[in-house]
Order: sequence, then C-alpha cells, then structure tokens
Amino acid sequence: MQLLVCVTLVSAFAVYVSGAALDGPKVGLAWANGNNIPLTNFLTPHVGAIHTWSPHCPDGSNSIQCYQMLWGADSGRITDFNNTVKPAGGNKNVILGFNEPNEAGQSNLSPQVACIFWHSIIEPRAKEGYTLVSPATSNAPGGIQWMQQFFQCCSDCTVNAMAVHWFGTSVSSFESWVSQWHVVFNNRDVLVTEYGFQDFNGQQHSADEVVAFYKSVGTWMDQQPWIKKYFPFGFIPSPQSGNPAALMTADGQPTALGLMILNEAY
Repeated sequence: MQLLVCVTLVSAFAVYVSGAALDGPKVGLAWANGNNIPLTNFLTPHVGAIHTWSPHCPDGSNSIQCYQMLWGADSGRITDFNNTVKPAGGNKNVILGFNEPNEAGQSNLSPQVACIFWHSIIEPRAKEGYTLVSPATSNAPGGIQWMQQFFQCCSDCTVNAMAVHWFGTSVSSFESWVSQWHVVFNNRDVLVTEYGFQDFNGQQHSADEVVAFYKSVGTWMDQQPWIKKYFPFGFIPSPQSGNPAALMTADGQPTALGLMILNEAY
C-alpha cells in the first residue's frame, strides 16, 4: 500500500462545506437493534436521523436519514461497506467515519493509517454525492490531538462536519468539549454521534440528576445552529430498575427519559 506523507501545517485542514444533508430535526437514534425491535415507537417529528455503527439501515427507517458508517478498517468491514453503500440518494447521503479510532477496544487506528483508508475508501464517496463526517474519537484526553494528526495527513480530504463522542456527568464539561471541536476544526458543523450520562467513578446518581443533565444539554444543543444532530447513547434494551439513564426498556419500549429526548420535551 502506498504510504501517504503527512503535511506539517496544523492549519492545513481538509476541504469542507456545510451540506444540506445534515439539516432537519436534530434528534438521532443510535440504534444497535437491527430489525429485532420496530422503530415505530421511536420516530417522532423531532427525530431526523439514525445510525447503526454500520452501513446497514433497519426496516422502517426510510422516513428519516440513515447515516452509513465505515466502523473500522479490517477487510470484512471494508467489504461490507463497499457492497452495501450505493451512490447517494433517497435517505442515504451521509457517511460517518471510523468509530473511536483512538481506543484499543474500538476501531484502533493511528491517524496516519486512518488517513490512508479515508483516501481509498471514504473520499471517493464525496463524488457520489455523500456528505462526509469525520471519524469520531472518544472524549479521552488525546481525542483532539488524534484528530489534529489525522488532518495533518489528510489535508486534501473532504470532511464536511465533525463527529463527537462524550460521556460523563457534567453539563459544563459536555458543552465545553463539543464547542471545542467546533472552534478548533475551523468552525465546522458538529454531529454528537454518541453522548450519555455516565459516571466513570461509580458514583450513584438519582433519576432527577440524570433528567436534569439531558434537559440541559438537549436545550443547549437545540440552540446551537452548528450542532446538526445529536444521538443519545443508546436506544438499546435495558432494565429500567437500577439504571436511571436507560433510554429503552427491556421489552423494547422508550423509557420516560427516552420519550423526553425523542420529543425534545426539555
């Protein structure tokens, strides 16, 4: 494989324009259920998109945008992506980049290797009419540095918007992190493709605290024109008891918290 030489200018960020494909209702479904759970109870006028951490779109998603993802760079995922993703059209016109490449337990790619695969697999899709969204690093301290190095190697890449992940319990930290990605990367639009209330120290929090967090960040994101979509993590079956942050019940229905987000009832 041909080695790409990184440029040294940090300011030489990739090509981008804001695309109409990212407009519309802001709430997104981070959906890992395939066709096992019907989408019917999760589609409201405030829901505008869905992603499945893959190039596949579940049944019943034709009324909203389906963002197709190249999760990682292993041969099986690349083959699946290439076989599934057709030229843009209908509700499929946005591609998401690699999932948490800065994490060993996720797609686990160096910025330089990610750049090589972006050039060969994702970049050609821009000519097919797709809006291209950056890889999404975790909110580990090195996430922004990973992305800066990616752009140093990918200065000629088309990146229309930034994907951001964040987990924690602080509203101010969430807002600061997401805003930083907008400012650092040339005021690009932002998609928060995963976010959630999670205490990494194991401290217990009340349902009221969880609700207050989602109300605050949801209201704030709705007020920022540069935040195009936000995907709470995640609409995945979970017992209601003992997990005040669950968005879906064990039998596949939205929880009260899930309904609040789906209806933007902030």
